[in-house]
Amino acid sequence: MIIDQRQKFKSSTAGIDIHYLGDFEWELVGVEYPNVRLSRGEELLHHKRFSLLRELVGDKKTLVRLARKVDITYQKEKAKRSTENSESEKPRWLENRELLETAEREVAQKLEEFMSLPGSERVGKYHDWLRNVVLKDIMAGEEDNKVCGFVIILFGKKYILLLQGKSSIGKNLLVYSFIQMTEHYKTNRITRYGLDYLSPDEVFGKILYLKEAEDFEGHFGFVLKSLEDFEDDDWITYKVTYPIRDEKTGKITAYTQTSLKLKALVSTTNIEYILTPGVQERMFFIKLDDSAEQNRKVLKFIDREETQKQEVKQGLRKWTDREWSLALAYCLWRKLNEITDEVIIPYDNLAEIVLGALASDVEVRRHARKLRRFVEWFARAFILFLPVVEVNGKKVRVVTLDVLKLAVRYFYHLIEAKQKFKSPHILRFAEKLLEEYRDQ
Repeated sequence: MIIDQRQKFKSSTAGIDIHYLGDFEWELVGVEYPNVRLSRGEELLHHKRFSLLRELVGDKKTLVRLARKVDITYQKEKAKRSTENSESEKPRWLENRELLETAEREVAQKLEEFMSLPGSERVGKYHDWLRNVVLKDIMAGEEDNKVCGFVIILFGKKYILLLQGKSSIGKNLLVYSFIQMTEHYKTNRITRYGLDYLSPDEVFGKILYLKEAEDFEGHFGFVLKSLEDFEDDDWITYKVTYPIRDEKTGKITAYTQTSLKLKALVSTTNIEYILTPGVQERMFFIKLDDSAEQNRKVLKFIDREETQKQEVKQGLRKWTDREWSLALAYCLWRKLNEITDEVIIPYDNLAEIVLGALASDVEVRRHARKLRRFVEWFARAFILFLPVVEVNGKKVRVVTLDVLKLAVRYFYHLIEAKQKFKSPHILRFAEKLLEEYRDQ
């Protein structure tokens, strides 16, 4: 009887597919087999009740493809429901055309003013405006961290960023202030193997935003160490390999699924010390301020923000100071992103210059590769003020000493270095020559 059924259902793997009918029911196409109910794709590969189907298909890759389609479909259904539920959570300021148009005009006017200044003054004045006006009301205090968040989240790529601090200290407020401006995939938490089942299409080229990382010793720590950074690729890559057992021989073989390609991974945690080997050197850390002085700033900020929200509801003002800061940051980022020129750092001994004073600390090795990346991202936030040169017929922007010194200052903040950056004598001499050249 079984032999007759196998002969009846015998089919080529070409054209075999599986279609979702809803309510966990699936229709098989290209093979004569009744509709099936599945809670996850893995059942097709291992559950006893599908042993006959596995023999009929007879091809492991086809079975894995069908199982993967089941999981991806369920992920998309879940994401769709999540999107529908979050429509009402979309920030009001991003839908306020008047606010964005006003902010766009303000940004254009200020950038024009900075460009009209003497060359030696442009970077300093622009930096003061960025720090003390544009980002001022994103959140209370945290001036250095707001600049670092703006630079890393909006101008960085192929990075892992972790914000550390006690509960309710503002970690997700800082992250979401910037991450909502760009493409991202947000989830509150990921179960042990949740990342393995994310749809590659759903997260492709986006920032994966995990609101809270609970543990770095288990699977999540393994995931962080497993993210691959290929020089010829624009994304960090995560590959998943599944074991597949041959029904006839019992032999187990490995099959690698389609990779997840992410722009970056961002998360927060209240874990103070992360000691998992191989993780720290892969990540940027932003540590939030938990001092009494910062607490006072937060209380004052909350009072002002809540008062302004009431005034907006009563028609006494058009938007809050925080919404104005968010709109300025968004319009500035979009304006700077219009310039796609490559940025060159003309210092082949950058790590030695910047980190040489820290050489007695073995931790310095972890910072060397991150340094150059951060300087490039920081320079992109100042790209309007970088000189243009032509290299092999291609226009590029060159990082200047004043921008480098600012970038190093914020990098020292990220790595919690205590000393200030001192330019070597040859760089100080070159800086003076450059200032004279600019003035001329």
